[in-house]
This record gives sequence, structure tokens and C-alpha cells, in this order.
Amino acid sequence: MSLFKKIFDRFSTSPDAASPAPEHAVLIRFHYGRSDLTALHALEDEMTRAVADAGAGEVDGHEVSVGGGDATIYAYGHDANALFRSIRPALLNAAWMDEARVTLRYGPPEDGIASIDVVVRPLKFPFPVETMPGDRAVERWQALRAEGGSTPVILGDLEDREQLWEGWDSDEPALDELLARADAIDVDTWLRERERENADRLAEFSDGVWPTSKRAASTFLRVPFSDDGTPRSGIGVALLPTARHWEAAAWLRFGGWNACPEPQDHVALWRSWAERHGAQVASVTGSVVEFVVDRPPATAEEALALAREHFLYCDDLVIQGYGTLEALAAALLDAPVWVFWWD
Repeated sequence: MSLFKKIFDRFSTSPDAASPAPEHAVLIRFHYGRSDLTALHALEDEMTRAVADAGAGEVDGHEVSVGGGDATIYAYGHDANALFRSIRPALLNAAWMDEARVTLRYGPPEDGIASIDVVVRPLKFPFPVETMPGDRAVERWQALRAEGGSTPVILGDLEDREQLWEGWDSDEPALDELLARADAIDVDTWLRERERENADRLAEFSDGVWPTSKRAASTFLRVPFSDDGTPRSGIGVALLPTARHWEAAAWLRFGGWNACPEPQDHVALWRSWAERHGAQVASVTGSVVEFVVDRPPATAEEALALAREHFLYCDDLVIQGYGTLEALAAALLDAPVWVFWWD
């Protein structure tokens, strides 16, 4: 669950939800810092559309100090929480803004009226992120991949990107340091060390029986789509300024929590899988990674060896998913897509 969602869920109903007041307000204050008001007007227009689409009330203009210093945008409706829910995505996408101080007021501007204050910090990834419906995101990823020279990565919807952003620290360690750590990793040694550490677990989840009917592996990217196969809205596609797609984990600072490997470990393994299987990372969210695979294993022996690697990298695949290494191996045979997840 994202930090913003945790904050919002604490106030998921108004203090007087049984009879909502008609004068609830959301006041968005931020430092604008420029005389050209184009970006401010664009943000207000985006909020106006979002509030109207949600039927949450109305955006009632803005104030900005002389010279474009501090600014405030005003929104009013029957439920401050509904207003905030509709406005928050626009704030998170306003990468030009440092932060917004948002007041949710549950009634008219009078003494004793309940209110809460929330700080919203936009998702300021240091690379471009386009948003579009899920089916278009897949097409866009395919087109950018074909162009070469950079690395496209599907980052999921806004909540997925929030989750990815929560652990973001662009200063420590530096990107160059992460890549240097990855270069120092010998993947064979990394795997042997984990085999020794997990010898009992490897034996526990291997029954030596090849399944008579295999559980189908995914043949399409899941992140851009809902469980019923319909495209999700607001899917982000990032364009990383590197042609070495295995470096995406370092650019995204992905990993290093719970059982999820450190970013440099991801980079080293992704490079190895790219060289051996033509695997290219396609989607990364806060907890899911997907690959498109050009050269998947074609024999049971190759698939079982790869299944052991995948287990050592992400044991939830077997523990929460396939049940045995053999079942995972059967699913990896000729599979054009690999999916990993960590809780």
C-alpha cells in the first residue's frame, strides 16, 4: 500500500459523513516561483476536469502572489475526501512542483470546523514518463524498443508508481556506484552462494516429478491490464537514457527490501539473462518485474536449471505460485514472458 493511500485511508470518510456539509473545501498551497503562469493554468485545468469527472464539486480558481511566488488553488464540494481523491493524481504528476501543502476542510471557514493537512510530493523521476491506456502502453513500449538507443519500461498506474517512488533516494547510492557494484558481481558465484544457503529449501520444493499438464505461463504483459484483460488507465511508460536495458533496476532504484534482491543484484542477473535468453525488462512496479524473452529454454533440462535460478532470485514464484521447481520449469519452456513478484 502506498504512503499516500495510507494517509488518505485514515480519513476515508468525513468527520460528519452521515450528513455531509455543502461547504467542504480543499486548499492546495505551493510555491510556484515563476512569472509565466502556463504550468499553473494547466494544473488547474487538469484538476477542474478531474473534479468534474468525479462529480466531486468544482475548482474555483487560484491566487498567486505578484511575480509568481506562492500560489493557492481552491476546490469546493460536499465531501473534502472525494475532492482530494480526484485532485491528488494531478498533484503527483506535477513534476515541476517541489511539494503541495493540502488542507482538507470539512465544513465552512468557521472556528471549530474539522480539518486535516497533508503534504503531497510529486513523483519526480529523473527521466520522462508518459501516461496512456494499458494497450497503448504495450504498443509504445514495443515501438521504443525497436527504435533502440534507450530503454523503455512500463511503470504501471499511478499507485504502482507511488509505490516505486516510496523507496526512491536518488543520492545514495549514486547510479554510477550501483552500476559499479553490479559489474563486480559474478553471477555464477552469486547463484552458488545462494544454492548453499538454500540447499534445504531447494530440496523441499523439488519433487523430481515433471508435471503431466503444465500451468500456463503468461504470454502477455500483465502490468498494463486488469485481471479480466481490459487495459488499465493511466499506465506510465518511462524512457531511461541507456541502451543497456539490464541497468533499469539501478536507474529505478528497485530492490533492497524484504526478500527482494538489491538493485545491483538485479542488474547483474538481468544482464546474464539478456545474454543467455534475450530477456529484456518490460515492466517494473513497486513489487513486480516482467520480461519479454526472445530465447526461452527449449528443453526440460534447460528449463529446470533456469527454474532454480528464478527460485534463488524470487522464491515467491514457487512458494506462492507453482508449488515445485518442476512445475515452474514446465511453465518456463518456450515462455515468451517472465513474471516475478515480491511481497
